[in-house]
Amino acid sequence: MNRPVISVIIPVYNQEKYVGKCIRSVLGQSFQDFEVIIVNDGSTDKSLKICQKYAKNDHRITVIDKQNEGLAFARRDGFLKASGEYVCFLDSDDYLATDALEELYNLAQEKGVDMVVGSYDIVYDSFGLIKRKSHPYSVCDEEIPNEAVLRCLVGYDGNMCNWWKTVVWGRLIKYSCLYKAYCESSYSLFPNNTAIEDNAFNLALAPYVESMWVSGKLVCHYRYGGVTSKAFPVVRRGATIFDDRYDGCIRYHCEEVLPQILRHYAYMLRSDVIGQYHYHVQPEHEIMAFARKEMNTRKIVLWARQHQTELPEDLRNDALVESILNSNVDEFIKMVHQREAFLKKHHYWKMKILEYYQEIANMFNFIFDRS
Repeated sequence: MNRPVISVIIPVYNQEKYVGKCIRSVLGQSFQDFEVIIVNDGSTDKSLKICQKYAKNDHRITVIDKQNEGLAFARRDGFLKASGEYVCFLDSDDYLATDALEELYNLAQEKGVDMVVGSYDIVYDSFGLIKRKSHPYSVCDEEIPNEAVLRCLVGYDGNMCNWWKTVVWGRLIKYSCLYKAYCESSYSLFPNNTAIEDNAFNLALAPYVESMWVSGKLVCHYRYGGVTSKAFPVVRRGATIFDDRYDGCIRYHCEEVLPQILRHYAYMLRSDVIGQYHYHVQPEHEIMAFARKEMNTRKIVLWARQHQTELPEDLRNDALVESILNSNVDEFIKMVHQREAFLKKHHYWKMKILEYYQEIANMFNFIFDRS
């Protein structure tokens, strides 16, 4: 059997409402020399049956059924099964533009690069009934040379607007680069102990990518806000990636973006603590002990205390950052509660309504347009 040009890897966990459209978007590509590897990560809904139905009718589809271990390990298991020259990761509630693989592959060949990053738009779900797409992000076609690849992929280029370049989906990557990173990198290519898998993935991969091309071509439709795709905080796990990001900055001489990482860390820590109050209820004293330990352990915080006078003024005056630098747990928790109150007022109740509408719809077996 000939080796396919592209391996499309789709991790799936409880996405019965969306995974069918995701798979159809791959099968309907203008570029047809591919294999599809679907990794069912212990779904408890009808996702596996849906995937198996498509696999039965198309020999290019392989379904891996495994116990639930999380997104990173699902991607890993799909990668280990892949045989394509290039790899494309796709989340199971998103879907590809019709000519996505053709555009990405043609650019990889034409530009002679190891990776091509495409653009995307956002599909908003509202009560399962309304679909609205944003315009594609405005992106200039450009080649990222070897010396700038890591900064770009891991968000070290100092431009917060470029965060979308740090995701794993919506791109084509040479298998050989991924394999080298998997075997040789001192960082895990598929770490399962962090809430920011994409960032950790790129930290491991970037040194093995000689060059990449960033394209303004829309290749992926990213679904946001669906009942089955909403993300809850991963408690006490998200912040660990910041030690790797700090080490990466020092190792690759990107110290100028450490203040940016500090800001990102401060708000990630707040989200983790909110999660402990709202989603995974913990005793108050344990939460405060966790916050205090974070403030006195994380490398980016220790660095910032030593260089506090050199931090940008707006960062020094940020109340949340200040509470962390001063290890003022009481003040930090106070701001956590303020943020939690805001979320309860403006966000959480909407999710409850969304679930309520979905339950009613399910009672009547109403099929929504989720295209």
